[in-house]
Amino acid sequence: ETKFDLELYLQDTAQGLKGSFVYSADLFEHAFIERLVQRFQRLMEMVVAQPNAALSALSLLDDSEYRRIVEEWNETAVALPEVCIHQLFEQQVAERADAIALEFGDEQLTYRGLNERANGLARRLRREGVGPEVFVGVMLERSMELIVALLGIAKAGGVYVPLNLTDPEKRLEFILEDAGVTTLVTTETSATLAGSELKLVYVDQLSEEAADNLRTDVEQDNLAYLMYTSGSTGTPKAVGITHRNILRLVTGANYADLASPEIFLQFAPVSFDASTFEIWGALLNGARLVVFPPYLPSLGELVDFVNTKQVTTLWLTGGLFHQLVDSEAGRMKTLKQLLAGGEALSPVHVN
Repeated sequence: ETKFDLELYLQDTAQGLKGSFVYSADLFEHAFIERLVQRFQRLMEMVVAQPNAALSALSLLDDSEYRRIVEEWNETAVALPEVCIHQLFEQQVAERADAIALEFGDEQLTYRGLNERANGLARRLRREGVGPEVFVGVMLERSMELIVALLGIAKAGGVYVPLNLTDPEKRLEFILEDAGVTTLVTTETSATLAGSELKLVYVDQLSEEAADNLRTDVEQDNLAYLMYTSGSTGTPKAVGITHRNILRLVTGANYADLASPEIFLQFAPVSFDASTFEIWGALLNGARLVVFPPYLPSLGELVDFVNTKQVTTLWLTGGLFHQLVDSEAGRMKTLKQLLAGGEALSPVHVN
């Protein structure tokens, strides 16, 4: 039995030093200790070969390990599509026009239908002067119109600035002023900040607009959206995300399968960056996006919804992930990919 978690014993013999590690089997696996022995032995050999070298100049890794950790594991470059997010969406429309892109309640939109509605909004926004680096507020709860709004702003070349309907009015006013928003996409029932200085565009009143694709001068390094921090440690700060940033997250992904026939759940508030993965991860890869109704459900209601809508890909905060594992994990019938983040995860829950 060890007195400490890890012990090393060395004995001077006629054949040289002999040693042994004694370790807590509750903390260390045998394979880890074997690697530790190899690295310690390598370090001793280097000390003998280079007695005047500083320890910081010596490496515990052999050449193959060094190449794997320093070179191979850092070969993370991904070839991105040479388009913006709305253009990649339009490519999906060309390939799967009649596939279901969006679902909310009993309503569904195909890729063609979503594209046409977003084009109508984009044309209206262009008439309001929206283009590259022009900030457009979005004040909508989770709905079909919310997704149309984000896509339409991108198609107009603008930058969407999400506004959470439940946020204090002072925070909303600060964001609008700080970002220089002059145009607000909303609905008549959602427009709680209908100030005289804001041009209001109602996303649910665009029936007379042309539905074909627009041409814009927006490029990959133009901003796609502007999101504000909580302000819990001071004044809220804007974080600008480019088209290239979004593409890097959701194209060529090696952490999950994002393509059709995956079904994503859109559950995160649009003012929270997890919504980037949910919305664009689905629509830029030909998958289906199912939008959760605009209320805060119990965990059981969320699981029921996931099963009913046959959701396969879900993102949760760490806290919600832990609760789900504790009480509801066994009821997840259709889920194939569960992603969690935003805070440290419990290894026990992950396992």
